[in-house]
Amino acid sequence: MPAVRRTCRACGCWDLRACEGGCSWIAADRCSACPEPVPLTLPINQEHVVAASLLEVDRKVTGAVVAITYRAREFPNLVVTVAEAPGQPEDVHVYVGALEVPRDRADQVADLLNERKEAA
Repeated sequence: MPAVRRTCRACGCWDLRACEGGCSWIAADRCSACPEPVPLTLPINQEHVVAASLLEVDRKVTGAVVAITYRAREFPNLVVTVAEAPGQPEDVHVYVGALEVPRDRADQVADLLNERKEAA
């Protein structure tokens, strides 16, 4: 995946151009200098998606298979499911709403999240 710079959704600062007085990342797309709540003013980019905080919302164990569902804290429409079984590769699925997106396409996830934001 190409490198994309992380950008604050409110003020536009990024790793090589911090806010005056300094700031740090407190969310995938928000710096510590911006007050809470912050309206989403910049488009969501690939780096926001990659840096999203995934929270476990469900876990099911069926025999030797463990299926875990995660939801992104910053983007409630972004859901990731992971199924693990001994000796088998992980089965990972990424969804934006009801649409499944290839797991290596953070750009497509960002585009879908931006479309949903505009429609809201």
